[in-house]
Amino acid sequence: MRLPKTLALCAFTLAGTSAFAQFTQYTEPGGLAREQQSRAEAAQEKAESARWTLGKWKIAPDIAISDVAWTDNVYDTRDDAETVSDVTATARAGFEGFIHLGPDVLFSLRAVPSYTYWADQDDLRSSHFTAGAGLFGLHNRLTWELAADHTESQSYANDELRVPLDLENESATLGLQVQITGPIGVFARGTALRARYPDRTPEGAVEADQSLDRDETVLSGGLFYRPRESFRLGLGVESAESDFEQDPGGRSNRSIGPLLDVDLVGNRVELGVNAVYRQVEFDSPDLEDQDQVSGGARLLLHLASRTDATLYGGRQLVYSALDESAYFTSQVVGGQLSWRRNPEHKSFAVAFLAETGTNDYEGTGGLGNRSDDIVNYGVNFTFPYRNVLELQIGVIESEIDSNLPEFDRSYTAIRTGIRLEPLRLGG
Repeated sequence: MRLPKTLALCAFTLAGTSAFAQFTQYTEPGGLAREQQSRAEAAQEKAESARWTLGKWKIAPDIAISDVAWTDNVYDTRDDAETVSDVTATARAGFEGFIHLGPDVLFSLRAVPSYTYWADQDDLRSSHFTAGAGLFGLHNRLTWELAADHTESQSYANDELRVPLDLENESATLGLQVQITGPIGVFARGTALRARYPDRTPEGAVEADQSLDRDETVLSGGLFYRPRESFRLGLGVESAESDFEQDPGGRSNRSIGPLLDVDLVGNRVELGVNAVYRQVEFDSPDLEDQDQVSGGARLLLHLASRTDATLYGGRQLVYSALDESAYFTSQVVGGQLSWRRNPEHKSFAVAFLAETGTNDYEGTGGLGNRSDDIVNYGVNFTFPYRNVLELQIGVIESEIDSNLPEFDRSYTAIRTGIRLEPLRLGG
């Protein structure tokens, strides 16, 4: 259950999954089942639970060994070829600090260096640095946010290219909401994103030299209706622009359309919906303009005191890394069943997930008639220990069945992670 103050912050953070980018390019299996948090929400919760103090600052350490995993297909090799397996792990040790600049303004500053290790694939070993700052105001009728983030990580470009790549994103966000009268108010938000990808894929992987480097701008605004803290409805318009640094295929585009945002938190049901009906116009006259809905929905059902079921779905336009003149529409639906021994405290938990989806290609190149069916399923176990650390162990199986046989692939990944909860220090 969210804190009331967090709900207030969330009221102006429409489209938690899409405000960062016009189209989300990759979501890991089960990612849509998790509740999406805005930068403001995360800062508020961390500030309230921070374990360390340094003068007027509250410090939340971020120390973890994550993504300790074995995978049987490191380089996204098709099913009829020899695959490479390996073990990887990522360690990070950083912090986020918070200070109140008055009773209604919170400032946050974070810095998190990390290192990704591979046992045999030396070229994939790399270090990363993530940093950011945010200023958040929560006044009587005015709520606002100003944030900037630099994020480096090793991840996948999209479902088409599940090869570990060193990715870099820089973003700046300005958002505000003003309560006009009673439950009715207005909101406005702007986000600028700079996405950068490596020049080429690692040796041993399929060659994908089509640059995905791009700059994006997303502007949105409209009205919201919130008769109570547990329910919010937002209606407005979103305008977005994507400009590729190198764009021989003419995939740079502009879009505009109405947006819908619903957030409901009840005793037994939680519902979140974010959808934008986009009219996408590409630079290339050879690429057909698109009218499509993008976004996601999540429904959480509290079946019993210890058992929850989550149903979710998402739809996005994704740029191909293999064809400069192609893109695909990614659609996924899934469910997760979870059980926790003690829902009021950190305790042993288990979650089962299964999802299915399709990637349907459009474009003028050789991939224009490609269609992939995707199935993901797995289980994850969580073992907390005395508020000191949390251990996670999980298994994910993924299968991709394409109408073009050379793109059939499958993956098995066994993942573990350890997150440390430092003891309280300071007064």
